[in-house]
Amino acid sequence: MNTFLETAGSFIIGGMILLIIISFNLNMNTNSIENIQNAFILNNSVVNASIFDYDLYKVGFRATSNKISIADSNRLKFAADIDNNSIIDTIEYKTGTTSDMSATFNPNDQPVLRKLNGGSYYSVAVVSNLIFSYFDSLGTKIPYGYLAYQTNRDRIRTIKIEASFQSDEPSDTTYGGLNWTKTYRPKNLR
Repeated sequence: MNTFLETAGSFIIGGMILLIIISFNLNMNTNSIENIQNAFILNNSVVNASIFDYDLYKVGFRATSNKISIADSNRLKFAADIDNNSIIDTIEYKTGTTSDMSATFNPNDQPVLRKLNGGSYYSVAVVSNLIFSYFDSLGTKIPYGYLAYQTNRDRIRTIKIEASFQSDEPSDTTYGGLNWTKTYRPKNLR
């Protein structure tokens, strides 16, 4: 009888240890997946920041008038000699729709589209949210309704971008995310 109790007790203790090891392994796998997704989100935000940095610091470069022709919460069109060849280019950014993103499981993903000189739009980034804000020389935010008129767009001195990035797939039921904000003060808008 004693041997039976010892054997049963060792099976129970062994089973508990096995459950602890399996639970630990599952937690490590979940944490590894979250870390990989977070690294991907961070890399995505750095790449997007470099794309915006390249273009937005050049807003109005060598343009003599109508440096910004469209300024809205999800759309920006401006003139600049982007490639330094003495020819004024027009660059436009806008966000697409979530239905444009069929290759991702995240229902919040939408493309950031870029167009150069009237060509076709092409995707340069994937965001969950993107908002452009515009400020005058005193740092006062210019309401979007005012920006329908060129005279008010000519008052823009600062462009602020707020973007949210999320993972393509959920970890459990939530999407990992990162918020990125940057303010641009192009020299050519002064």
